[in-house]
Amino acid sequence: MRFFLILIPALLLISCSRKSEEQLFTEGRSNEDQKFFQLAIENYRELVIRYPKGQHAEEAQYRVALIFNNDIRDMQRAVDSYRTFLAMFPESKDAPSAMFLAAFLYNNELHRLDSAKALYESFLQKYPN
Repeated sequence: MRFFLILIPALLLISCSRKSEEQLFTEGRSNEDQKFFQLAIENYRELVIRYPKGQHAEEAQYRVALIFNNDIRDMQRAVDSYRTFLAMFPESKDAPSAMFLAAFLYNNELHRLDSAKALYESFLQKYPN
């Protein structure tokens, strides 16, 4: 019994060890490549939370949206993830794609036409070309 009282706090301390941004991104990509999508999402989300201004945060958040969209096929969570991406990285080179894909999913998958229309209009206003 005494052994477990010592072991449990030690395990908690080890599990709470901080991984670097690079480690989280590498693990996310590895998990994604191995089709462990939920683990990849957890890696990417932790990266974005802990390193929101890091060199991989933008790509990590975009990859979360792509996984929900293309692999897990949870369209509401994909839209939510694209919108989070847009809020965090409005000037990203991927912002137009994220906005368009969110509008597309609202329209074609979720059948929320009012939301789709509003987002399409925002898209056309922000990216007229």
